[in-house]
Amino acid sequence: MFNPTGMAGAMVALLGLAPPYRLCLHRTNWKVGCNDINLMELCIATRRVRIPVPWDILDQGGSSTTA
Repeated sequence: MFNPTGMAGAMVALLGLAPPYRLCLHRTNWKVGCNDINLMELCIATRRVRIPVPWDILDQGGSSTTA
């Protein structure tokens, strides 16, 4: 089973990142034909790259809820 918390820890260890960490929450929405693709992700921000950790494909276009 997919575990986002475990994945975040594994990415930090694998990449050798040292605290403090900067986290960025990002949401984007695309329309492909009649389908909305609504993606929310949490990223670990480094000086050069943003590493997406957990992400979720939301089931609706537009705004999302806090859940």
